[in-house]
Amino acid sequence: AEQYDIKKIALPILEEIRDNTGLTCHLGVLEGDAPIYLLKVESPQAIVIRSWEGKRLSLHSSGLGKVLIAWLSGEELEELLPPDQILTRFTDTTITDVNILKQELAGIRRRGWGYDNEEDSLGVRCIAVPVFNTQGKVIAALSVSGVTFQIPDDKRESLATLMMDASRSLTRLMC
Repeated sequence: AEQYDIKKIALPILEEIRDNTGLTCHLGVLEGDAPIYLLKVESPQAIVIRSWEGKRLSLHSSGLGKVLIAWLSGEELEELLPPDQILTRFTDTTITDVNILKQELAGIRRRGWGYDNEEDSLGVRCIAVPVFNTQGKVIAALSVSGVTFQIPDDKRESLATLMMDASRSLTRLMC
């Protein structure tokens, strides 16, 4: 029932982001040891990111995955990603070392948002933000995805700000 509620509440927020940015938007949650898309709002543009509701993602190379685990305790994180684990490389920019990933997660906590710079798929970028419950625990994440020219470096900060505003709205509506 909780997933249905968050999908219902998140849908108009994601539609507004899509309408403002022209980018594909997702709502995702951590299901066991993998992030999964609960909701997708498709970009109207000719070039779109291939994804679907129910798609499982990588923890370490997707913006959504990194955001969903960034606020976990050290023990919870170690359970999901043991320190000696070699992370799968998908592209030249994929983080494959758990210690480097932990530094990235610390940066996400500081900034309040995560970024996938062609780490999961070549040519695809993603900005993701956490959704918190009343106890301050991350219960979901929102993301926008696009090809590199749709999310250029000079738009990253403004997109992140837009996404953090959306996250705050969803967090408020969930309480």
